[in-house]
Amino acid sequence: MLDVDLMDIGAKIMGICDNEGLQYDFLMHNFPIIARITPTEQRLDQMTLLDDEDENDFVNGEILFIFADELTVQIKNDFIISDDLMNKLKNNAKKMHYIFLQKYFKDRKERENNKTKNINITPLQIQEAK
Repeated sequence: MLDVDLMDIGAKIMGICDNEGLQYDFLMHNFPIIARITPTEQRLDQMTLLDDEDENDFVNGEILFIFADELTVQIKNDFIISDDLMNKLKNNAKKMHYIFLQKYFKDRKERENNKTKNINITPLQIQEAK
């Protein structure tokens, strides 16, 4: 169930990013966990000379949602983003982080339970296994 939820929210974030020319990375193997939003390779170093009303400009920038003791949002370089898009990304990154933590602790608890089961093997069980 948690695996499916994790994949669903990841797909939702990827869909939002794809529509906006962004890419998403969820860096979960170190602390703090970081959700990183960057422009796609096609959008890097690209500038528009048109004076359009687009609220988003992602040239060479990135957004980091840093999940440490509390959530910190860090916007680097020339990353300009609408409030609506920022809220969508932030809320979904928070959901992703929450589901990841649930899965992490569930998996950890299952591993501990498996170790406990293996430790409680009696000599009689070893003899029966031979």
